[in-house]
Amino acid sequence: MLDVANRLRPFFSARPGTPWVVPGALWVLLLTSAFVVWVTVVFPWIGFHELSQDEGYNMAKAALVHAGFGLYRDIWSDQPPVLTFVLSSLQWVFPWSVLAGRLVVLGSSALLLGSLFVLIARLHDRRTALCAVVLLGTAPMFIRLSVSIMIGLPSVALAVAAMAVATAARPALTARMALAGLLFALSLQTKLFTFLLAPALVAAILFTTADAVRGERKRALGVFFVACALGLSLVTLLAGDAFVAQLIRPHVSGQLRNQYSLADSAGRIGIELGHHAVLVGAGMVGLVLTVARWRFHPPEVMAVLWLFVPGIALLLHTPVWGHQVLLLLVPLAWFGGMAVVAVAGGLWARGGRAGRGVAVVGVLGLLLLGVTEALNSRGSESQGSAKRALAELVQGSAERGRWMVTDSPLDAFRARLLVPPELAVYSMKRVMAGELDPSHVIKAIERWHPHQLSFRRVFPKPELQAYLDRHFVRTFQLKQFSHHLPAPQAFEGDAAVQVGQQLDRLLDGFAATAVEGGFAGGVAAEGGARFGEKPAQPIGPTSVYMRPPGSTPRVGACFLQAHALTGRQRHLETAIRAAEAMVRTQSCSGGWLSAAHASPACVPGRALPEKGMTLDEGMVAEAIGFLLDLHSRELPLGLRADLRRAIVRSLDFLVATQNAHGAWRYDFSQSAYAAHSTLNDDLTTSHIRILLRAHRVFGEPRIRRAAIRGIDFLLRIQSPNGGWAQQSDDALRPAPARTFEPAALATIETALVVRTLLDASADVDDARIPAAVVRAGKWLEASAVGVNRWARFHDLRSNRPVFQDRQGHRYNSAKELPTERQDGYRWEGPFPEVADAIARARAVADGDRKRMEATLQYQSLMTRAIDQGRARA
Repeated sequence: MLDVANRLRPFFSARPGTPWVVPGALWVLLLTSAFVVWVTVVFPWIGFHELSQDEGYNMAKAALVHAGFGLYRDIWSDQPPVLTFVLSSLQWVFPWSVLAGRLVVLGSSALLLGSLFVLIARLHDRRTALCAVVLLGTAPMFIRLSVSIMIGLPSVALAVAAMAVATAARPALTARMALAGLLFALSLQTKLFTFLLAPALVAAILFTTADAVRGERKRALGVFFVACALGLSLVTLLAGDAFVAQLIRPHVSGQLRNQYSLADSAGRIGIELGHHAVLVGAGMVGLVLTVARWRFHPPEVMAVLWLFVPGIALLLHTPVWGHQVLLLLVPLAWFGGMAVVAVAGGLWARGGRAGRGVAVVGVLGLLLLGVTEALNSRGSESQGSAKRALAELVQGSAERGRWMVTDSPLDAFRARLLVPPELAVYSMKRVMAGELDPSHVIKAIERWHPHQLSFRRVFPKPELQAYLDRHFVRTFQLKQFSHHLPAPQAFEGDAAVQVGQQLDRLLDGFAATAVEGGFAGGVAAEGGARFGEKPAQPIGPTSVYMRPPGSTPRVGACFLQAHALTGRQRHLETAIRAAEAMVRTQSCSGGWLSAAHASPACVPGRALPEKGMTLDEGMVAEAIGFLLDLHSRELPLGLRADLRRAIVRSLDFLVATQNAHGAWRYDFSQSAYAAHSTLNDDLTTSHIRILLRAHRVFGEPRIRRAAIRGIDFLLRIQSPNGGWAQQSDDALRPAPARTFEPAALATIETALVVRTLLDASADVDDARIPAAVVRAGKWLEASAVGVNRWARFHDLRSNRPVFQDRQGHRYNSAKELPTERQDGYRWEGPFPEVADAIARARAVADGDRKRMEATLQYQSLMTRAIDQGRARA
């Protein structure tokens, strides 16, 4: 500890103005670079769909300006134009890029920290500056605002830069003050709330020129205000005549002022500051030490003005938004820096060896507390899954047209859609101020004829909802989230009846393709030739196709669900005939061929699986699941007995074909990978789930024992980093299958294992399951290749995505693969199985069983809502 203290001696003992070894410019570069790395590491901002609703407003306005619409003339906006102009210019280089917009704001946060460091180092010393910057850089709100496309932080950054320029020794006074005035004008034209920093800025100018003659001080102020006025006038001229009215009126609305409450404003400020215990605590200590001396030095006067003028203004303001408290965090960080140096420096100078050790421990402890507070503030995006689900639906409907009405315009921007200019800012504040009511929205809809609408923040009022019900079809509804498409002409009137009639026609037409109750994978439009998965795979005229996706069990399940929804008896009869076809074509071993045909009478005893038989795609589990669904209905006794025998025979087949490791092979051919223990396409995992379900129905111990052997296999073969491979050899090592399926960790299969283990945890008490699920969730999160995107395979050593062709050659991306392979496999994408597994793993990691159950129910509800939305769209 003493050795560390001696190494840090220059930090605690340097006098104001004493230069450090590292030049000031290099310090600024190092600090800002470290902050950018720190924010990216500590906060998953790149993967967040939306950090604030203001992101959408700012990007929507930028897109409209880029498309030729006039800000304030066409586009309603209650904020100054500078950031909008910057973001619209960015569209020329990075069109429709949210990341580019966030990087612009991240650059402004680096400007703020660099300017603050220079300002405080100049007025105090670099120790104080470094402590202040570290306190601010670890504040949770500052971190979040540093990557949010909002105007507050860039505005404050320009104001702090103006202060840093105004207090510099070079260039000459006139040039320096002119530059400071222009920077402050840009700050005000980014967000007007920085006018509250004007007293502190004027104090900085006066203190900087304190040793100059009286005329020089007047000249400095004159040049600053003239430059600021010219900058404001120039931007106002570019913005147009409507600029001032739109900028001022909403903020002084009587409807907002009538809601003012000092207690509410103070409470909101207190709540926001309460999230920054380290910074606020240090800042208050510094303020108390400053006030206790009763002698204010010029820099301290600046800091006091900076803290108290915005603080009083916020207390008198309504409503107070969280990001506005940024105005108070910066001076609190300044006072905090002074407190750390004063306390630690005093201990260092007067406390001897013990005092030096305490000083070092105290500073390092404060840094650790700040870092811990920042890390604890991380978390998953609020309603992130629902936001992405709605955004996916918006994207899927994007080709319908250019325009979209939404209160969350970032969804429109990501889908490369424009929002009506008068609705670019569809904010709660605008609604509260009386600037946006249902009649405004309806008028905009009738003017622009949007091709889709969505709401997830401002729930439509009854007048608007009635209009939407008349003219639009709601395709998605999940809590307050909703999505709407224009109602087709054919749907006017009783839409539900017409949809039901169309459904009946489709199902009746499909049922007509059955042969003796069984279905083919597909039927040729011309000639009616029956085939399996592809037209090149013809099947017999009476064969029953059993392999997904076009399997007879899946079709039967569809008709069973149609009966539940519509009550049509003929749909249930179609499902029953499909089950009878399955019973008739079941092999003596208990399984099915892909193209199954009627089997001869089976002799007693266990029959061996046929060579052409496969377990791929969860085929047997899907068949058993459909038969169990039908078996639970009220059926004739003879049919129930037949179904039960078929189910038991299939379960016997699964128990008999389970290998010594507890898994199942791919198929019963002689291929190189046929005998591998296989997870690919939900093979082993689906068998475990169906065995557990069957045990709940029949209660036979042998079925449960087989399921537990399967679970033990899954837990034994999990890789150290948390993932699972598609298949394993006899030594339980990851193994290759087809030439384009290498020995690698697989995201989809890992997600299916997570689902299976969690399903099993309700029946099997194994302490290894939660730990395995949490490890898997962390690996899946770390393996994302983009926002809500994953690659199928990852290298066993480097964890890099793997893309391989039929010759076994590897590529860096799916786009480099031969065309035939690009489209023939799920190489990369927004895999819903993986997103679902991550959500479940997070719930398990929280350790709250009720929360985990709620998360699973929410995921199920969301999946159903997405499916319904796609169908209606």
